[in-house]
Amino acid sequence: MRHLGGSLTTWLQRVVAPLLFMRKAWLRGLSPKETRAVPRLRYDMVQRVKQDFPQLEIVLNGGTKTLDQARVHLAWADGAMLGREAYSNPYLLADVDRCFYADSHPAPPREQVLASFIPYLATQFAAGVPFTRLAYYGTFSGLAGCTHMAALLKRRGSAA
Repeated sequence: MRHLGGSLTTWLQRVVAPLLFMRKAWLRGLSPKETRAVPRLRYDMVQRVKQDFPQLEIVLNGGTKTLDQARVHLAWADGAMLGREAYSNPYLLADVDRCFYADSHPAPPREQVLASFIPYLATQFAAGVPFTRLAYYGTFSGLAGCTHMAALLKRRGSAA
C-alpha cells in the first residue's frame, strides 16, 4: 500500500481507525442486496493495509458469516463484525464464548434462549414493534421447520 502516494501514506500513519471500503462502489443498476455481493470483498487489500500500517486498528465489516470465518480473519485483523448474519441468525452468537474465550459451558438450546427472551418480546410487541425488526426472528434459521416456526412466532407476535 505504500505505493499509494506520499500524502495518503502520511495520512494513514496519523489516523487511529480509518474506515476502508474494500470493494468497488457500484451504485447504479444494483439493488441494495446486490451491492453486498457484487463486486466481491477484497480482504487481500485490507490485509495489505494492515501489513503496511500495523498501528491501525483494522476491523472487518462485511461478508463474515460464521465464527470459523471470524477466527480466520482474526489471525491478521483486530476484529471481525458479523453484522447481518448476527441479525438473521442470532443463535450463531451462542458459541462465541466457547470459540473465542475457551469457555467450556455448552451453548443453551435455542428453545431456552427464546424462552428467556419472551418478556422482552412481549414489551416490544405491546409497543407495536414489527415482528421482522426483532432480533429473535432468525433464532431457528437453518433448521428443519424454521419457516413454520417463524410463521408461528409472527402470528403470536401479531396477537400480542
